Amino acid sequence: MPDWLVRHLEAIGVMGNDRIGRRIRATRCRHCACSILVGLDADRCALPVQVDPLPLAPLGEALAILDGRSTYALHVGAGIAELQYRDRWQIAGSPAGTRLDILSAHRCGTVRLPTAPTVNRSTYRRTALPPF
Repeated sequence: MPDWLVRHLEAIGVMGNDRIGRRIRATRCRHCACSILVGLDADRCALPVQVDPLPLAPLGEALAILDGRSTYALHVGAGIAELQYRDRWQIAGSPAGTRLDILSAHRCGTVRLPTAPTVNRSTYRRTALPPF
């Protein structure tokens, strides 16, 4: 491969030691050093995405969209966490804060959007709590 292509693929996180895949991982933004999550947003024809790790409230998702930022659903199960791009149908059918944690695309230097408690709380626990 040409050197310019290798440098570009390493810069967007597709190649190199810190490459990204379908599973998300925590890291820091290269520009502002904020904590972010990175991963691919689909199984096929995926794009590498960087998201803020705090789940959004419905108002937070609306403000993110008005700001031109994409939103992603965080799917957690069997020890695997993945991001899924949300289109207008998914946003209308499952608003933020109801069934899934919704995260917004990271943009350096922006204010923090309104957040909500995590919906996937039981999934993050290592041990289940008794029902009583």
